[in-house]
Amino acid sequence: MEPHDDFDSVSWRNDPQSDVSRPTTAGTDADDSGRSERDVNGKRRMSAAQEPQAGPLADAVDLAGIGDGVLECTVGSPLKENDGTKDAYISYLVTTHTDFKTFQKSDFSVRRRFRDFYFLYKTLYRDYPACAVPPLPDKHKVESYVTGDRFSPEFTQRRAWSLHRFIKRITLHPVLRRAPILAIFLESPDWNAHMRLRSSRGSNTSESGGGLFDNFTDTFVNAFTKVHKPDRRFIEVREKADKLDEDLNHVEKIVARVARREADLEADYAELATQFRKLVPLEPDIEVPLQIFAASVEETSRGFKALKDHTDQNYLGSLRDMEAYILSLKSLLKTREQKQLDFEALVEYRNKAVADRDSLANNPSSYYASNPLTSSPASFIRSKMEDMRGVDHEQSRRERIRKLELRIDELTREVESAKTTSEMFDEEVVREVADFERIKAVEFRDTLGALADKHIEFYQGVLNTWERFIVEMEGEIGVDDHQNDHRGGESVASYPQVNYYPVVLDGSLCISWNAHISRRRLTSEGTGLLCLQLRSFDPPRSSHPLIPDQQCVPEPASAAMRSLARSVLRPYVCPSCRRGLQSGRRGYASNSDQIPDIYDVVCVGGGPAGLALLAALRASPLTSELKVALIESQNLNKARNWSSAPHEFSNRCSSLTPSSVSFLQKIGAWKHVDSSRVQPYQEMHVWDGQTGSRISFDWSMETSPFENLRTVATMTENANLVRGLLSRIAELGDEGISIFSNTTVSSIQNGADHQDGPDLSAWPVLSLSPSPSAASSVPSTIAARLLVGADGINSPVRSFADISTDGWDYNRHGVVATLHQNGISAISPFSWGPIALLPLPNNHASLVWSTTVENATYLKSLPPQAFITMVNAAFRLSMTDLQYMLRLDPSSTTSSPSGEAISQHEDELQWRLQHTPLPSQIPPLVTSVQDRSVASFPLRFRHASSYISPRVALVGDAAHVIHPLAGQGLNLGLGDVASLVSAVEYAVSHGMDIGDLLSLERYVSERWAVNAKIGGVCDLLHRLYNVPGHGPVAWARSLGLDAIDKLPFVKSFIMKQAE
Repeated sequence: MEPHDDFDSVSWRNDPQSDVSRPTTAGTDADDSGRSERDVNGKRRMSAAQEPQAGPLADAVDLAGIGDGVLECTVGSPLKENDGTKDAYISYLVTTHTDFKTFQKSDFSVRRRFRDFYFLYKTLYRDYPACAVPPLPDKHKVESYVTGDRFSPEFTQRRAWSLHRFIKRITLHPVLRRAPILAIFLESPDWNAHMRLRSSRGSNTSESGGGLFDNFTDTFVNAFTKVHKPDRRFIEVREKADKLDEDLNHVEKIVARVARREADLEADYAELATQFRKLVPLEPDIEVPLQIFAASVEETSRGFKALKDHTDQNYLGSLRDMEAYILSLKSLLKTREQKQLDFEALVEYRNKAVADRDSLANNPSSYYASNPLTSSPASFIRSKMEDMRGVDHEQSRRERIRKLELRIDELTREVESAKTTSEMFDEEVVREVADFERIKAVEFRDTLGALADKHIEFYQGVLNTWERFIVEMEGEIGVDDHQNDHRGGESVASYPQVNYYPVVLDGSLCISWNAHISRRRLTSEGTGLLCLQLRSFDPPRSSHPLIPDQQCVPEPASAAMRSLARSVLRPYVCPSCRRGLQSGRRGYASNSDQIPDIYDVVCVGGGPAGLALLAALRASPLTSELKVALIESQNLNKARNWSSAPHEFSNRCSSLTPSSVSFLQKIGAWKHVDSSRVQPYQEMHVWDGQTGSRISFDWSMETSPFENLRTVATMTENANLVRGLLSRIAELGDEGISIFSNTTVSSIQNGADHQDGPDLSAWPVLSLSPSPSAASSVPSTIAARLLVGADGINSPVRSFADISTDGWDYNRHGVVATLHQNGISAISPFSWGPIALLPLPNNHASLVWSTTVENATYLKSLPPQAFITMVNAAFRLSMTDLQYMLRLDPSSTTSSPSGEAISQHEDELQWRLQHTPLPSQIPPLVTSVQDRSVASFPLRFRHASSYISPRVALVGDAAHVIHPLAGQGLNLGLGDVASLVSAVEYAVSHGMDIGDLLSLERYVSERWAVNAKIGGVCDLLHRLYNVPGHGPVAWARSLGLDAIDKLPFVKSFIMKQAE
């Protein structure tokens, strides 16, 4: 690695001239004795007398960068001013603590409104173009106008946190913290006058500067220009910024869901307290216990509200602010790239001028250009114009050389200036990236630390609340016992009354019962007893050794009411309550006492998606130790030994995108796929069968002229892919993996809580039914910590999870066949459905023709030669001609001019081709169709409302089924598998339960929206291409195809989305 590639080696340097205008700090006196020691890079060293910032083993965080002195600012206390008038606004208190000598005091406060912060931001952005100035939050929020209150406490408090982060980032920046405008903003009582003065001065400057059109022109031109020699340092910075932005967006979605759930818990606890208070008039004898319990629940609700407010207003806002800060850094990188583009453009202009001068000096005859055949058009026209004006050509040539010499000298100076500017800006950006990383680390430490402190405070409050509740209840019970001792000889024992109290786990009390998720929550039975079902990662558990499990324990002791372990809680739930609890679970409770075999991951479905899941789990070092199983109703041994002749191909083929191939290579399966039966292609042509408009897709815009074109997609048979995946699974070994071939799933049930065994009540248990040809070692039942459904459109796993689907049938069939032809991938959409020819090896092609059910039946009934004729006609004839040919007698024949018997379809095609103009580009003629390869399948659209349920995940067709128009079905399934494996790896590496919803939410958040978007686009294209006639829709479709074909960057964007 080169020295300048290491950002940590950047030395912090100050321009002495620029420091004159900056506020002087306490450490900038002439007396050097007060300065802190520095290392060779100019960074401050931690002296022995200084207090460590985080701990004895933590890294020192230099909050001020290269600057000495303290500058700490806080923003808070939003206050509505001019209330009741149309000029009402919110001001924020900005408090500063500093030892800068520029300021009059060391501690002071001012009030500023959002407009003041905005002015500060714009000034810094204009005065410091080489800095990634931290951005401000949005001025207005849509929800503030929807609710009708722009000054709600939630909105203003959220903005106060964002403004605080804005100011803190500036104070942590080594350059911006010394900006004179910041000192004026923090202290000046005449801030408004200063703003007006600067605004008038800035407007005069802007009027004398370049116009808006010039800036727009530069931006527009450079938007389509690429840097010839990109700097690897900044490519890595951009990649890291993109990755961080993506990860923060993912975390933001999860935190937003957490905040919503905390809000729901707050509302539920508040409602619970209200309902208990309503019991007081009905049960006056126990008023005090009810009031105490209601007050404790209400206090817990307030704790949830405080936690929710901090999560939503502070931490969630910090994630969004960091995303905006990353955009600011990207904008700075774009500005740096613009400097390099300017330099490279000037170099090109100079080189062109030098070439023109050398051409004129070395070849004078080229200037005269008397012969139009041997000279350029410009030279010939210029020569004729000079002849008409009577200009001496030799003198004109010398004058032109002189002007070029002057132009070259000017461009040389400009090139040197641009080079210096570009290199200086590069160095500034390198330092700015280091500042960004340091500020980001400090901010992450502060926000995560504050979130952790808030959670600790919340759980400590919950603990104190319920410990106080226990003490108060014990005191109340003692008073009742004392009173009962004086009731005329009646004792407490004479009252057959048993009280049960709720058990609190980790401060969370949940008595709302839902039939779908009750098997993992606290559930309330009709008797009023709160029974507990714990989340389970490892099913084995031991019973409590002291208390027998025979009856409900009345009045549990206060020690048992605290944070209880799993083994301690079990004795407090009686067997009758457990039996009653099982009746509420999804209606799948098992009555069998047999303990099933336990697996970490069980996949139902042995297609490409299911096999890819097993291969990926086994290939990953993090998940290779998991015990996994696969259940498939077909004979996988037959699929493992599949083979076919080189000239025969299956009609079930798939087009794999480069990302799918990369995933298969990553898990080691692609090397087992027979390469002789794989066909990559580098371009794809799409055209409209009605208007002739077309698009050609390739990677020419993303590939240099000296490189081969990238692959658009790769065709292979599904059987070839399945055989490769099975070979990879066998190569990884059979330890910890079970494949149940020729086996069906007869039922999926919730497990049982075995008295002397594991508690599987939260686990799905599958009952297996092996066929006679299946292996004899197939168990009758297996339990899954995570059950994965890769079992197709009619997924039993999805039915068990009670996940609904949305969708519809297209009332169309896809006709498939294997054809022999020469050519490239071609797709020609027609009004009755798109037809596609996708290449296979040895001049074969796979046909996918989407058409009506009637047309599909007709095409399958045709003899081979008539079928070939219809395929060729689909790419050559108009819609009217094709509709006529679809009504011909399938078995009718006629005689050719040579007397040979041919089908009526072939004769009709030959005649019509003589009277039909052919498109400019058409696929080669199909010469034959493989025997028994013509088939059809119904086209449907389905999309699950969710891909996950507790201990259940769906992948592939079990989660989504889309139109095959874009050939994305299997690619989406493999994308699901890659994302699910990543989520499982994350859960295993962080000690999480792989079947827990929190672990699986990473998967659904990554894939649900992506699959819905692609499915929606395919559905839209299907509907667009099935609009009959030549009306406005067809014209707009034709115009869109032509326009996209002329815009390479749009085609590249579409291909990247499909990839």
